[in-house]
Amino acid sequence: MLEKPAAQTAKECADLSAGGIFDRAGIEGDGVKVVIGANVKKIPAYLFCSIASAPNIVSVAFAEGSVCESIGNYAFYGCSSLTSITIPDSVTSIGNYAFYNCSSLTSITIPDSVTSIGDYAFYGCTSLSSVVIGDSVTSIGDYAFYNCSSLASIEIPNSVTSVGYAAFAYCGSLASIEIPGSVTSIGDYAF
Repeated sequence: MLEKPAAQTAKECADLSAGGIFDRAGIEGDGVKVVIGANVKKIPAYLFCSIASAPNIVSVAFAEGSVCESIGNYAFYGCSSLTSITIPDSVTSIGNYAFYNCSSLTSITIPDSVTSIGDYAFYGCTSLSSVVIGDSVTSIGDYAFYNCSSLASIEIPNSVTSVGYAAFAYCGSLASIEIPGSVTSIGDYAF
């Protein structure tokens, strides 16, 4: 039986972001366009995460020459106005719940530098229709693209060895998927 994710994660996010510096940012007007400086080494966990008072972030870009290595757990959790992000080639990991319920995100390119996509990373990104996964990703986490209902096709690169539990479950528009011979483990309810 396909299980829903634990509700405690939303509570954890709410607790840690209560009174956060980005709560309700850009709520009035056209939203916030975030530019991450070139010297930022990581996007910390929970940075823009919010439940009740999510910041109105519409785009995220990294400055040229970015050295950012990771996007932390819950970093953009619940940023439902986020439509675009360009992940630089310096990033090697995308954390758990990093883009959870970013329901306006339409496409994502995961660069070759990324080796892991965390659990629930793009869960509930219902507008996500295009995903390009780089050739260095070795694992796609549990529920990684769960309920990405607009996702029509995805090509899993030869570097991937495992696809997590329910990774692509409830992707109702998914009409095409290529699974390479490198995949040795596919979790239950993956598709």
